[in-house]
Amino acid sequence: MWAAFIDWPCSVDWEAIAAFTNAAAILIAALVASKTFDNWRKQTLFTRHSAFAEEVLTQFYAFRKAIDEARGPMTTGPQLEEARTALREDYDIQNPTDQVVNAQAMLNKLNRHNDLIESIFGNLARCKAVFGNETHDAFFETIKAQHSFRVYVNAYARDRVSGDEFAEKIDSFIWKGYAEAVGEKPDPIDTPLDDAEHILEERLTKFIRDKEFA
Repeated sequence: MWAAFIDWPCSVDWEAIAAFTNAAAILIAALVASKTFDNWRKQTLFTRHSAFAEEVLTQFYAFRKAIDEARGPMTTGPQLEEARTALREDYDIQNPTDQVVNAQAMLNKLNRHNDLIESIFGNLARCKAVFGNETHDAFFETIKAQHSFRVYVNAYARDRVSGDEFAEKIDSFIWKGYAEAVGEKPDPIDTPLDDAEHILEERLTKFIRDKEFA
């Protein structure tokens, strides 16, 4: 009996056990590596999305500041003189009216931010790919706003009958606060930008401020 007990270790297939143990260790290591890679991938994507979310939101805020400045009532003497010079040299308008000069000055104020607008254009496709259609559409409101502003500034520069319906529409687009002042309707530039800002902040700040990644 004791002999059989002593001989028992010799009957065990230690090579098979070792092979099984090695296979289990490899499987566990693979699972750990897979989990580590998955966490790394999520962290990397979150970091990239966080940086891009910050860029998009920062550009949106910068644009709002730029369009507010362009639509503001304050235009300095040097800005008007710069506009008058541009009209003479670039457009061969030798004796521009004050209204035309003022319109050019407003455009000049926005044109100083053309690099920002071009950068927003460049980020639109990526914004749609990363954050989806609703975020893209909200960000695109900046492009629509600057286009509308330019269209109505050019309309303002042409002769018009003061006080008619179209003149009221022009003033609402080119002057910040005009629509509110006359009490007829929401500001056609600020209102869609306000809605867009709400969407962008709701969708993007979680990438910027959250410490955990999804």
